[in-house]
Amino acid sequence: MPTRPKGRCTYQGCTAKAVKDGRCAQHQRPAWSRPSAHTRQLDPIAWRKARQAALDRDQHRCVRCGRPATEVDHIWEIADGGSLYDLANLQSLCHDCHTAKTLAARRRRGHKGQGPSLAARIFDQLDR
Repeated sequence: MPTRPKGRCTYQGCTAKAVKDGRCAQHQRPAWSRPSAHTRQLDPIAWRKARQAALDRDQHRCVRCGRPATEVDHIWEIADGGSLYDLANLQSLCHDCHTAKTLAARRRRGHKGQGPSLAARIFDQLDR
């Protein structure tokens, strides 16, 4: 089935054909100007304060391995009902530990709402 023809660019005063998201190639919005849903709910000032408080509490050290912490992570993920700015829900991690924790959480949850993969189920059984 053919798709409908592209309309005109929605940028004020432009008459070029739209190529993506209602805009011509010249007037495409940069990726950074379209924050994600997660980013839109963050209060930058509150997050900066909570992040700094977590780093100070943990003496700027990763709580898992003791290396210098570069990231602050939610212990209980926001998607699972964790609090955004509660210091009790924040931990300081190095980049490697944060990546490992995030990947493990994705494996447990399964990708894009699907059930956990076979590998994730096996890892969960081994952890018990």
